[in-house]
Amino acid sequence: MRKCLTLLFVLALTSCSDSADKAFKDNILRPLNLWEPVPFGMQLEPPKGGTPEFNQGWTDGCKSGVAAYGGDHYKYLGYKFQQDWRMIKNQDYYQTWQDAYLYCRWYMWNYIQKPPGVAGQWIF
Repeated sequence: MRKCLTLLFVLALTSCSDSADKAFKDNILRPLNLWEPVPFGMQLEPPKGGTPEFNQGWTDGCKSGVAAYGGDHYKYLGYKFQQDWRMIKNQDYYQTWQDAYLYCRWYMWNYIQKPPGVAGQWIF
């Protein structure tokens, strides 16, 4: 009972200010990644050292690949087709988008579609 009241009190306090709410979301909920779960071992974040166009292309392409092969629960949790139409002519963005889309689509297919008995092996 005491734990429930403490939790209720903490939640009530965090709803009192925008900064506390933002801190709660950024420091507690975002690392848990409840809205966009990433399959174990998948690299959803872009590799370090890329240009802003590269990073956006990686993020958009990978989220699109997860949405394509991830199943309905991934779509429900926030993955959808993303492509910035204003950046299509940017070679860095578009090539990275295609590479990330193929990588994440392939990863999701292997992650979800593995037949029983192929636990540690990837299907090519």
